[in-house]
Amino acid sequence: SKINRFSFDWQKVQPQQGTFDFSLPEEFVASDEANSFSTIAVLEHTPYWATNVATTNPSAQVPAGLYQAWNDPANVWGAFVYASAAHFKGRIAYYELWNEPDLLGGAGWAGSRADFFQLLKVGYLAVKAADPAAQVITGGLNYNPTWLNDVLAADRADPSAQANNYYFDAVGIHSYGRSIAPYTLVLQAHNVLRQAGIPDKPVFATELGIPVDDDPPSSTSGIVGATVEAQAYRVVSFAAALAGGIDHMLWYRASDVGQPQYWGLYKYKGQARP
Repeated sequence: SKINRFSFDWQKVQPQQGTFDFSLPEEFVASDEANSFSTIAVLEHTPYWATNVATTNPSAQVPAGLYQAWNDPANVWGAFVYASAAHFKGRIAYYELWNEPDLLGGAGWAGSRADFFQLLKVGYLAVKAADPAAQVITGGLNYNPTWLNDVLAADRADPSAQANNYYFDAVGIHSYGRSIAPYTLVLQAHNVLRQAGIPDKPVFATELGIPVDDDPPSSTSGIVGATVEAQAYRVVSFAAALAGGIDHMLWYRASDVGQPQYWGLYKYKGQARP
């Protein structure tokens, strides 16, 4: 099946409490519908008004009222997720709750791992209340296996978790670097679920890719390859993921547009990259 993924940016959708602007995600979803893609919406980025933490960068902060009931007006994350899933009911197939919360130094998520479980729990309940058919994916991991271990430990300890599908439908992972890595990451994800005593779930590689430095030539450093290396990476990484038992994998990205590096299957002017 064809799946597209986009950032459903809380800061842009709800710039102030009680005010929603769905115009940008509407564009993404309408494009997916027109091209017969299913949609993964990544709900992320805490707005300034939605956290009690004094900071110049609220994106990774714990939302206010997170430990209230999901439908308590004080739970701003629950209200945002419910309003979003209700607005797009029947149109968005998957909601990925956050992105790379396991980044080092709290760059993706400044709260604890128990806080992240609470974010997942509240988000799951809000999505299912608004659109029961929509599926919830854990925030794609960068990938730190101990992070998932700790989140699932909190999950298992929740007395209502089993009755609520453990508050997620699928595990999200990301893989960059070695082309064989998806094989290991998928097996690790299934193993962590098994060790936690949680029934097995689908695994989605919601980001998988490598940028090129020769088409056009660039001075990019870090994880990068020549075009021929990226071609080989696509083949080997997809084969590795399939061998590991992946359920869905998404290449990062379709286009170079909006990116400082050349990740795309298509260049800026729409020309296919070999």
